[in-house]
Amino acid sequence: DQGVTVLTASRRLAHALRLGYAQHAQSQGQSVWRTPRVLPWSTWLAQQWLEARGIGTHAHHARLLTNAQARILWDSLVNDSEWGEHLLNPSNAARLAARSWRRMQEYLIPLAALNDSDSSEGRALHAWCTEFLRRCEKLQAIDETRLAHWAHDANFVPEETLALAGFDSIPPSVARLIERWRAQGKIADNEADEQSSRSVVVVTARDADDVLELAGRWARAQIATG
Repeated sequence: DQGVTVLTASRRLAHALRLGYAQHAQSQGQSVWRTPRVLPWSTWLAQQWLEARGIGTHAHHARLLTNAQARILWDSLVNDSEWGEHLLNPSNAARLAARSWRRMQEYLIPLAALNDSDSSEGRALHAWCTEFLRRCEKLQAIDETRLAHWAHDANFVPEETLALAGFDSIPPSVARLIERWRAQGKIADNEADEQSSRSVVVVTARDADDVLELAGRWARAQIATG
């Protein structure tokens, strides 16, 4: 209602929040309401990059690779590498390499950290990541995993006020952005509902069968109370 853009950890949560807001509006007797701006974090950040590119604030990268396009690059470079012919499942290796690359970007791990790796896996990952960057440079492209780095290095500041929802943990690449934006008054922090926090309990079970029994009894109690 205050015009805050809500950024979620997943697409499913964004959809659920939009539906929840519609139910809230209807409960207030409204037949028409402004659609709330609720987006997954990755979707919103990609939009900010595209808008910034549109006004020419970063001409170095001409395109943004989707996750599917990036995956094709990973598959290709792993197959073409000196390790490719020795792998039983190159496609799976490419998937794991892409996941490792994402974690490196999220946790601010420099590629140089793999330089002195004693394992063949570490050396292969260093070579694959280096080749991935080289191919992106040739395409004048950036992949979605590096958008948080772009926002930090470009001193990007959102125009709207933001709130975060559904993040169990926030990786360092995002946390440093949030800290900067909070200092600039761009983050709206919601106080946790005390009643909800007090309702959380921990239940121990003897074994897997006991877990199912307890879960079934809990579900039946929920139905019985409406």
